[in-house]
Amino acid sequence: AYGVNLKVVDVLFDGEQNAAQDAKLVEALQSGNSQTPNSKAPTVISQLFALSPEAQVKSGLLAGAMETGTTATAANTTCPASSTQAFGYMAAAPAFAQSSQAVGHITPVVDPDGNIRRVPAVVCFDGKAYPALAVAGLSAATGAQPVVKAAPGLMQSGQVLDVGGLQIPIDGKGQLRVSYQMPRAGFVSVSAVDVIQGKVPAPMLKGAWALVGSTAFGGGDAVPTPQGGAVGGVEVHAQILSAALDGRTPYTPAWAPLWP
Repeated sequence: AYGVNLKVVDVLFDGEQNAAQDAKLVEALQSGNSQTPNSKAPTVISQLFALSPEAQVKSGLLAGAMETGTTATAANTTCPASSTQAFGYMAAAPAFAQSSQAVGHITPVVDPDGNIRRVPAVVCFDGKAYPALAVAGLSAATGAQPVVKAAPGLMQSGQVLDVGGLQIPIDGKGQLRVSYQMPRAGFVSVSAVDVIQGKVPAPMLKGAWALVGSTAFGGGDAVPTPQGGAVGGVEVHAQILSAALDGRTPYTPAWAPLWP
């Protein structure tokens, strides 16, 4: 109702609760921008993959598989060579997965020191490729399918994930580095309670891209960062989106192996 143009939801709707409330959620996931007639204002929800062979849980309905290929005209639904293999998943309940316009994964790569520095841009499961939440958000906003392309030149990363002209550098495993360069003050944050109660000034959200997620550490969605301390998980996706839009996603240049 505030007129946002994109809703990226870092919440795993992994189970149905009760029929009345579920019906309201389905309606909300399907709704567009009520301030602009016929607006799509897509909603992107989340799913989670298990990258360890020991975790082969399978729950919910996987959705949002992307068409892949080196070019848009040579698209197929198989995994690109540069993708991270998954062995299990937790996805949204079928009613929710089928109601949202797009789905992205929120699977991090946890380094040995426990920090989150990388996120698989593309996860491969059962022969299909699934984009990260931020990538799915960019795809929903631009209407363009993500395409893996070569990035020629020693100063480049070797390959990029192209989403509607936005080129995100990825490594040989299809993973992108998380940039934590945007200060927390660079993001406008509002309480979900204030949004629900209509207390947020209308111009703040009109036309904006809104990320929804838990920032209270009691909610259990806190991740450690290389800068020290922890942040709410939704901030990781906000940083990825911000860096992609500003063209400052960190990467290792192709000449790096020559340095020694």
